[in-house]
Amino acid sequence: MGATEILAAYAADLSYDDLPPEVVHQAKRVILDLIGCSVSGVELPLGAAIIEEARELGGTGPSRILGTEHRVSAAAAAYANGALSDVADWNDMLYVGHPATAAVSAALALGERDQAPGRSVIEGVVAAYEVFGRIGMAVQPSEKRHESLWGMLTWIPFNAAIAGGKVLELDPRAMATAIGAAGAYAPLGGCHKYVETRSDVYHYNHGMTAMAGVLAALNSKRGLTGMNTFLEGDTGFWVLAGSDQCDFDGLDASLADLGSRWWILETLFKRWPANLWVQSYLDILDDLVRQHGITADDVAEIRFSPSMEMLATYQGRGAMDAAFSVLYALAIALIEPDATAAWYADERLHDPAVLDLIDRVKPRDGAANASLIHEFRNYWAGSWMPTQVEVVTRTGSSHQGYATFPRGHAANPMTDDDLVDKFRRATGATLGRTGADRVAEAVWALDQLASVTELTELIGP
Repeated sequence: MGATEILAAYAADLSYDDLPPEVVHQAKRVILDLIGCSVSGVELPLGAAIIEEARELGGTGPSRILGTEHRVSAAAAAYANGALSDVADWNDMLYVGHPATAAVSAALALGERDQAPGRSVIEGVVAAYEVFGRIGMAVQPSEKRHESLWGMLTWIPFNAAIAGGKVLELDPRAMATAIGAAGAYAPLGGCHKYVETRSDVYHYNHGMTAMAGVLAALNSKRGLTGMNTFLEGDTGFWVLAGSDQCDFDGLDASLADLGSRWWILETLFKRWPANLWVQSYLDILDDLVRQHGITADDVAEIRFSPSMEMLATYQGRGAMDAAFSVLYALAIALIEPDATAAWYADERLHDPAVLDLIDRVKPRDGAANASLIHEFRNYWAGSWMPTQVEVVTRTGSSHQGYATFPRGHAANPMTDDDLVDKFRRATGATLGRTGADRVAEAVWALDQLASVTELTELIGP
């Protein structure tokens, strides 16, 4: 068997009983976090547009658009929930992308359609993370190629195909077809253009990847065959993803540790609704505010280092632009310290008070220019970009802080209580405190639920 069929057999055969307790618990953390991220997008204008499109696309059906009363087809629900989960850029990270956007969205949508037990959703999410991580890392381009093309969303559909395939009980042959079809349905590697244009198409595309994987799983369930060698060889997925290389030796090595190294345990949860590389700056600012009682009115200037080109601007172009801006993030965090998706409400994106504070946020004199490509490679190797923030007050005092791993990284983890607090903030405007706590309790008990609908019924306004 080649890599495609080995990974497919692993995913198809994976059983809840194979999973160590810490892996089951981590899967629940991932599911809770993704539900929160999806619901957080509901109240924003971009979220409303996503919901409207999903309703047109999916008609009436069995699967809930999370945080709403609307039910649509499973594919349309996966689209909506995947896209909603990225609106505030609060979703988790595993080295080369946001796996939960597609994995959890697909598992819940198909699980609700088929009245699947909670354990099937857990199995599907774990299988997705284990397969996605290994494929994604194997097809990374050379550093030179990375400068012109990076397909971060290109390998995300595998998550939905595998998680959905588990809920649909695909056998190894059908799962291999689903993996191949998901790769065929994947989007172009447009990450650099997303950053360059600051377009919210980036958020929509997280819905597209979730839907693509669901369709791949459904196609395979309905008899589609072939594509079972999609990953391997000179014409394999790495070429179609725009890479100039494939680490077949590394892939073979990672196939050997399936079931012993659990990639899901290496998930990075975002503490803040902002781009991955903004997290540490916000951690530092939060510490300084708490230690010194700093308010927005106190601030003469905020200086940060290093500076990364894609993060050091703000042009008021929308949620994507704001989430990818250190300037906006530090300003809005001072004005609204209790982070919610409301950071990206239209009135905040153009708020004169926010814009005035943005003018006082700048790189420190002599700040190094960090390379996004280099920092991703550091992340893959187990290190992180050290960051520094200095707040200078109107009275002339200076407060400085430093950070390495952001809160939520596996080396600096968020506790269950931290994640529940984040979940409450993410969903409070829609579910309320009592509703949020009911959903959290159901997620912690997911493996006891006879049907995942016992969970999804709770995720409405």
